[in-house]
Order: sequence, then C-alpha cells, then structure tokens
Amino acid sequence: MSLLKMAKIYNLANEVLASIFKHLKGLDLGTVAKTCQRFRSAAYIDQIWQHLCERDYGVSSLDQWNVSSFRELYIIVLHKYGCLLGVWKCNINPYGGLVHIKVYPGKIEAVDCRAPFDPDIKRPLRPKVMFDIKVHDGKAAVMCHSDWDNGSHSGNLMIEETGEGKVPQFHLKCDSWSNHEIPSDREEGMGFLRKWLKEEYNNEELLFFQPHMVQLVLMKYVTMHSLHKKPLTFEALDFQQCNRDNPFLTPGVFKGTYSSHGVEMVMITIEDQRIVATKLTGDPNVPAGQVTFDVDLSRPVTDDAQPSAAAGSGQAQEFQIPPAYEARYTDYPHTYLARYHGKGQIASHGFVSPQWTPGHFVLFNDDMFGFLWIELMAFSVYSRTTEPFLR
Repeated sequence: MSLLKMAKIYNLANEVLASIFKHLKGLDLGTVAKTCQRFRSAAYIDQIWQHLCERDYGVSSLDQWNVSSFRELYIIVLHKYGCLLGVWKCNINPYGGLVHIKVYPGKIEAVDCRAPFDPDIKRPLRPKVMFDIKVHDGKAAVMCHSDWDNGSHSGNLMIEETGEGKVPQFHLKCDSWSNHEIPSDREEGMGFLRKWLKEEYNNEELLFFQPHMVQLVLMKYVTMHSLHKKPLTFEALDFQQCNRDNPFLTPGVFKGTYSSHGVEMVMITIEDQRIVATKLTGDPNVPAGQVTFDVDLSRPVTDDAQPSAAAGSGQAQEFQIPPAYEARYTDYPHTYLARYHGKGQIASHGFVSPQWTPGHFVLFNDDMFGFLWIELMAFSVYSRTTEPFLR
C-alpha cells in the first residue's frame, strides 16, 4: 500500500474506522490494534466489540457478566469458549448424553438434555445443568455442578484444535470429583439415592421397580456418580441436512421406548435408500454410539390380504400390533403411511455378542414412527424432539 493511501486511512475519523473494523473477526481486530497507536485507539471503541459479541455469539448486553466492556467480555470469555456453543454428544459409556451449550445473561451454560420419563416420549427433554462458565476476578471460571447440595466447584475445559475432516471435541475435567461420589454414610447415601431416583425415574423407592429393573437402576446410579474421576469427552453432534428430493422422513433426533431401559434418544439419518438410527443415549446392552436399527427402503412390507398394496405407497393403512406384542407407549396412530423391512441390533450385557434381528419400520407421520422387533415381540415407538436447538 502506498504512503499516500496509508495517510488517507490514518486521517479517517474513529467512527469511520470503527465502521470498517466491525467487519473483521475478533482475532483480526486484535492484530490491527497492534499495528499502530492510531488503529489501536479506533479498535478499542467498544461499539465494535459489542457488534462482534452480538454477531458471533448472540450477546447484546453486559447484564450480569461482571465485566466493564464488550471488549473485555470478548477477550476473557467469548473468544476462548464461544466455539462451544451448540449441541454435543457426551461419552458417558454406555449411557451417552446430549448436551446443549448456550449463552445466558452472565454465563455460558452446558445443559444435559435427558430423555423424558418412560414411556412419555412426546414430553420435552429434561434439562439439568452440567457446568457453566462465568467471569470471576477478571478471569473465566469453569464451574462443575453435581447432583448433591454442595453447590458448584471448579473444573477445567480442554478444547482440541479442529483440523480438516476432524470432528470438534472438548474435555471437561472436574477438580473435585469426590463431590460427585455417592456418600459413604448409609443414611445420607439412601437420602441421595431417593433424590436421584425421583429425578431420574420420577420414583423414590426401588421397591416400586420390577425386580429385573433394580439391578439396571443401581448400575446406572453407581456409574453416573463415578464419571468425574477421569475427564469427560464431548463431540460435536452432526445434523444431516434434509434432502428435498427424498422427503420420506426428515432426519433428526427422536425419543423412543426401550423396554426396561426406559426412553432413549436416537439420531435418524437417511442415505442410499436406508434409514439408520444411531443411539445418542444407550444402555448396558446396546450402548450410545451404536446403530439400534437399520431400514431398507427398497423392501416395503406388503399386506398379505392385499398383495398389491405396498406399504410405501404413502396411503394411510390400518395398523395394530399382534396381540402378544408389548408396547410401552400405546398412544400411537391407528394408521400408518409406510412400512419397510429392517433389522434391529440386540446384545447381551456389556454389548457382548451383538447380533441383528428382523423387524419392521412403521412410519406414522414425519414426527412419529415405530419399530416392530419381531423375534422380541416388542414394539418401540419414537417421537421427534421438539426443542428448537434440535430442529
């Protein structure tokens, strides 16, 4: 750039420079501020940083942030942790997890989005704060939350650099993992167990569970309260774009019934004439991250009484499950639009000896479908999540 052009830029009013600088990224704006005193004074105009905070992270107010300027907020919190905003999968083996990270007044908050109580698949997800990020003494403070009444405590976030073709990840390390542990005192421990049962199952007594479920419940209780001995890993959730050329079913997140395991969440993707359901939350038999069923859209199920009526014709047909089949959720439609052959994955405890078993995929509408586990004589019903951040 010629000296004449540089001189003209230096002579611009701060307001004009500010209108130019606000189109930069935060990192680039910081670089510009280091070039000279003239640019520094213009780059420190807080309206620029307010624009960046709102444009990049949706933050338009300093309310409850405990900072004096938008520049301070951007540098201390948003530049470092703003990349976490969005939806993430958690590697809580075998149960998985779905975490939504969002900006609130004065904090960035990570919420564990748990499935509704069994078998109410049409109810919203149940939020529970996992950790948050606030400003304390001029620094960003990560605070980890536990189930118990001892409040929050410090933690550390380790964010991996994202390379080409690499899924974004970060890790949460709790500095006081013993705060998540089950109390050793018997009476105190039973009180916390009842609290957890009420929160997790809407039930305060193990006596009200079926005998075969008690072991599953206690296993989950112990597992969920020994997680923080090691860092938790989070991986960005990838949403498949809807293909308008194949509007059979909109991909997305659904809640479905899984017998004694309760309600679990699955991600539906469609590709090459196949519907694949991958567990976002799982159980000791088939854990999170595994495919729960696979549907072949080239194989419609036909009605024996009306061989010419293909189940994929898009015309509503009557539906009822065989008398001996179990369905945890029964408020599903009595007509369906499509029905296809598929296979579901089952396994012994610990995902031992996994195998595929035949089934039927039954489409009721774009927000609800079922999977008929033929050999298990069970019918799982799935409902689309309604939370805006999952739509």
